[in-house]
Amino acid sequence: MRVFVILSMLLSPLAATAVPHDTAGITLADMMLAQRGPANLLPHQGGPRIGSKQATSRVKQKYRDSKILSINLIRSKGPAVYRIKTLSASGVVKYVFVDGTTGDVFE
Repeated sequence: MRVFVILSMLLSPLAATAVPHDTAGITLADMMLAQRGPANLLPHQGGPRIGSKQATSRVKQKYRDSKILSINLIRSKGPAVYRIKTLSASGVVKYVFVDGTTGDVFE
């Protein structure tokens, strides 16, 4: 009985979602992803869209007085991100990150 109650609680939000009549091959996970939005339905490409040279160039533009010490590509469950180690003119070491998909620079 508990399993039925838990499943009905989990599936009740799915009842409001429009599901195509032909559901062959559609899993519960697919339906839950569909609720979150179409962006989550796209397959994860895994690799960055911008290269390390482009990431380095963007950091140099934003931090003109800093030197770049190293660059590493971080691949995890999310999108690829570059971690760039910088050295400022005043001697401060800082890690700056560049989104491998969009090229956005952030700390």
